Amino acid sequence: MFKRYDRYKNRICLIEGSKQLTFDALEQLIDEFVETYLSSASRKLVFIEVNNNVTSVVAYLACLRNSHVVMLLNPESHEQNTLLADKYEANLFLNTVSHQVSVISQSTYCHQFHDELALLLGTSGSTGSPKLVKLSRQNIMANTRAIIEYLALTPSDRAITSLKFSYSYGLSIINSHLEAGASVVLTDHGTLSDAFWKQVKSLEVTSFSGVPYHFESFDEQGLDLADYPSLRYFTQAGGKLSARLVGKFATLCNQHNKQFFVMYGQTEASPRISYLPPELACEYPQAIGRAVPGGELYLLDDSGQPINETGIEGELVCKGPNLMMGYAATPLELATCNDTDYLKTGDLAKKVCGDIFEITGRKSRFAKPLGIRVNLEDVQLLLKNNGVNCAVTSNKSEMILIGYLPSPGATNKAIIKLIQGHIKIPVTSIVAKQLVDIPRRSKR
Repeated sequence: MFKRYDRYKNRICLIEGSKQLTFDALEQLIDEFVETYLSSASRKLVFIEVNNNVTSVVAYLACLRNSHVVMLLNPESHEQNTLLADKYEANLFLNTVSHQVSVISQSTYCHQFHDELALLLGTSGSTGSPKLVKLSRQNIMANTRAIIEYLALTPSDRAITSLKFSYSYGLSIINSHLEAGASVVLTDHGTLSDAFWKQVKSLEVTSFSGVPYHFESFDEQGLDLADYPSLRYFTQAGGKLSARLVGKFATLCNQHNKQFFVMYGQTEASPRISYLPPELACEYPQAIGRAVPGGELYLLDDSGQPINETGIEGELVCKGPNLMMGYAATPLELATCNDTDYLKTGDLAKKVCGDIFEITGRKSRFAKPLGIRVNLEDVQLLLKNNGVNCAVTSNKSEMILIGYLPSPGATNKAIIKLIQGHIKIPVTSIVAKQLVDIPRRSKR
């Protein structure tokens, strides 16, 4: 990513529609993009609305390659993106969705960047918690190499974009495959469509990556692995998949000579923190596995002391070179780096065997419907600011649950519509119900 892919030369790297792009051709497109948009000597802050297409990948790599600080954005949240670009004084705000580069806005603001800062990512989906995760070159490369190692990626592997490029999980797939000299099929076909799976078969895709929603859908509609002999493995992250479904898909994969990797991560860790080796998935379907190569996982009790015993719950903490440089809530914080070598995940966990961990709950109030991390406090504040007296929580299926008291204009439909204006998730991930009273837990 940060160096030219000259070692792979004429190998195919990106496939979009009928176009197959080699690494040599990719390098040429990167050079052309730099000459057109990034030719000044000073480092820029570049915000890019991206899609699963060649132009978006080229724009992203051109920024990394030339030491500009880049943030990838979901174009479906254009209004919020514009506010964010203004807030952080983006020097270039681009849209690359339609296979062409559109300049939305420019700024001459003179940023002071930390030398190692490379990438900015949002932390809370579209709820807009006003801070960005800062990732360095080392963070990105350390996590990319760890993923390549535990997935055993080689130049013969081929992924397909089942996730958005602006989502850290989707981004990590592109990073790891290109770095390994492998290829990626770029598509916007839905993962439940015939067109998507025709591409998987005809282009001999070797892996599928999904969030719990994908595998829950496959469970309902069926997926015959015998139809896709090229698939080597599946990965699942972006929220907790039920132990039943982990066991089911791990067993199916075993029966068809494929692997099923359960993974756990956070944007603050670039993003992968742990993986469950496929050979352990049937025995420990509830587990998140062990730390990625180069990382470390451990537990702390309420007083901050390490927990070494199996089966005792504590807060999960991770260490490793993939941990972020800190958060940026203002442009001035793009120049700083936090001197911490550990990350408290906010999740409660326990050891189940050796170095294998299981998540048991949350210390803080977040949910991850469809892999989009949502701050439940933000949702509750949004509703209360709109006159809705409510309580917001989530269930084991990562659905957002709202209980509210009667008030003018407050209906299930109106509340869901209001939330969807700020969080781009399906109606099926939000449940609203009018209550006579809101039960509260007593504080202890």
